[in-house]
Amino acid sequence: ISIGLYYVTVSLVDGSQLVVDGGRAHPVADIDLSPEQIYTILSNERRRETLRFLSRLADRDGETYAPVGPLSAVVCASGEEFCPKTGGDDDDQHATYVALTQTHLPLLHDLGAVEYYSRVQKVAPTDIGLALTELMDIVDGAADTGESA
Repeated sequence: ISIGLYYVTVSLVDGSQLVVDGGRAHPVADIDLSPEQIYTILSNERRRETLRFLSRLADRDGETYAPVGPLSAVVCASGEEFCPKTGGDDDDQHATYVALTQTHLPLLHDLGAVEYYSRVQKVAPTDIGLALTELMDIVDGAADTGESA
């Protein structure tokens, strides 16, 4: 590896730390999930957008919990199958809400990426969820610059 090149090393099994930009330890190393669990979380666009939204909310407002209704509207509007100008119609938003509450949020909760309280319909990111969002940002940044991770 040449000095000055952007590189990322991830090893979740043997406890090695994620290294970015020539050697600084990165908080993504604290993800205590198997590679299969990480792939499961990140394999779905709705789950990725949920983590991004919760991370932005935590960064911007310091809020820890978001109501599922507004979250589903944002996730619906971000989907490629919906028109970005309208953000999807009410049926699309309801379908996204149902998918989030019945499938995606329980899965993210079970894997430790979010805290989901189904009785009050609120969700919050965990440290794992925030670290996964940061990992997505690193990968997106490497893809934008044309470098491989």
